[in-house]
Amino acid sequence: LLACGEKSGQITVLDAETRQVLNTISCGSDTRCIAFGPDGQLLATGHSDMTIRLWDAKSGRLEGELKGHDLAVRDLAFSPNGCTLLSGSDDGTIRVWSVPGRTAFGIFYRRIDDPTTDNLHRFDLSLNGKTLAMVNETETDGVPDVYVWRLTQDGPAVVTSK
Repeated sequence: LLACGEKSGQITVLDAETRQVLNTISCGSDTRCIAFGPDGQLLATGHSDMTIRLWDAKSGRLEGELKGHDLAVRDLAFSPNGCTLLSGSDDGTIRVWSVPGRTAFGIFYRRIDDPTTDNLHRFDLSLNGKTLAMVNETETDGVPDVYVWRLTQDGPAVVTSK
């Protein structure tokens, strides 16, 4: 499947092989990011209204909403088993969510300086879920801060940072 979001709040889900539109979802808010769960059934969308919405990708049915960010949601990543969702926001945080429980676990990362100066907050989780890389560009110096964490059962360990 392939999903495309628009500022109008419309999300189009397509079959990537046939290019046929499977569904059009109207979510009512500017879509800033999209992520499929590992099984392709669940679609997470992040919005300018600070909300994460979870959808059944094929039917377009709203499965839940996650709220907790103070500014627009910029990036999303599912854990390999699909039970955890990470969300990055203009508020300078990366939050961790329980997908089955539709609840927040807490904040994984929070910018120490003024988060309102951020203009980029992107990250990705490795396929095995053991490494998280993040880039945050600030308006103050225009040079991105890059962090890489090794995720272990004992907690995250910073591998490298700017």
